[in-house]
Amino acid sequence: MTPKLNSAKATDRVAALKEIMASSYSCQDKEHITGAVIECLNDNSITVARQAVQTLARLGLAYVPDELKVLAHSVEDAKLKTLSIAAIARIELEQKRQETGLIEWNMDEYVFSVGDFLVFVNALLSHEIVHIKGEVFDVRVFRDNLVFFSLKDTEGVVNCWFPRAFQYQWGVELSEGMEVVAKVKPQVSPKSGRFGLRVLELKLSGEGSLRLALDRLKAKLEAEGLFDESRKRPLPFLPERIGLITGEDSAAYSDFVKVLKARMGGITIYHAPVRVQGVGSIAEICGAVEYFNGISDTCDLLVLTRGGGSLEDLQSFNS
Repeated sequence: MTPKLNSAKATDRVAALKEIMASSYSCQDKEHITGAVIECLNDNSITVARQAVQTLARLGLAYVPDELKVLAHSVEDAKLKTLSIAAIARIELEQKRQETGLIEWNMDEYVFSVGDFLVFVNALLSHEIVHIKGEVFDVRVFRDNLVFFSLKDTEGVVNCWFPRAFQYQWGVELSEGMEVVAKVKPQVSPKSGRFGLRVLELKLSGEGSLRLALDRLKAKLEAEGLFDESRKRPLPFLPERIGLITGEDSAAYSDFVKVLKARMGGITIYHAPVRVQGVGSIAEICGAVEYFNGISDTCDLLVLTRGGGSLEDLQSFNS
């Protein structure tokens, strides 16, 4: 059987490796066969090398050959790298199963436990880091420290998550309809069995995505009747108390106070300092509005203001 491994034809060498994979051997024969298969890891045909890795994974080895470890770390071919990582994970799991005695006898194929299978799958996925572009929807915050959201396009949907603090590093606060590019690592949750993407980095896809998100939000709120004329309330002609929501020590604050005092005096201003852009600004602005609304008869009206800025700078005011 093994002489076929020296054939000049790659198809013959692949066929020999498949035959080895499907056969049973004594311990003494297995050691000889394993050595021959390991030599094929560096075959000049990538197809033969791939088959050699798959064959090693099925031989029921009691150890991971060093040659296989080196191949997994050094090979450039993506498929061969994935097969090598899978083979290492499978050999290690089978070794653990043999040591604990938890072996499924009378089975032609190796049988995973649920937990082992998830370890095996995540071992394969852990080396895959990819960039995905899509539209954000269904944004949720869990226990104030994890952000969950979905990315979609016309072909499908994937679920994503990341620690909330990462937003401050990226300078991006998610909202529905936004188009982003996410650098992600795929994984399967052992507790739920759900496939998801852990976000390592997040970037806006461009101003066009923000404008699209704003247009969609406006259409959504308009459909809910929130822009209906009947909802608008008349402003007091001469307010006595104004709640001012804007940045602390900002030009918007000083300009507002200066112009107001120049035009009319005797007005009390209650200032709620907030961030007016960046991560966390939406929560602070909404919190200031809720604060003033919760204090009865304190203000005749609220003013939310800031200086100019780009569409991205003004994103917080679209919430």
